[in-house]
Amino acid sequence: MKKTVENINLGDKVTVGINNGKIIGQLENVDCTEPWFEIEFEDKSCDQYPLSDIDFINPMTPEQKRAKQYLLSQEINSNAGINIVTCGNCGSVILHRSEDVEIECYDCGYESEPCDFPDLFHEFM
Repeated sequence: MKKTVENINLGDKVTVGINNGKIIGQLENVDCTEPWFEIEFEDKSCDQYPLSDIDFINPMTPEQKRAKQYLLSQEINSNAGINIVTCGNCGSVILHRSEDVEIECYDCGYESEPCDFPDLFHEFM
């Protein structure tokens, strides 16, 4: 299998297969004179891999990017107790605490229950 890095630039989000495994990481550095890659992974760990260890490198698909946004929004919610929603009236993006029983839009003043303020990110976007 031919491995190339065409159309992939420093800082691009990529799907990387390493030793028959599929790992989503961010391409941090490419040295074209010596084929190695430094990849920052989702857990913020970083490692270097020679091209010979990499099974494939593909740009992340739009679906993978959307899924990552959803996971990050869930991480914010679970760690900080903050939801990212949209106003049910004007569509503005609003941050509110998970325990709020009523939300007010900073932009249009609309006030209602959380069910009237849809989450910005959904699991099946």
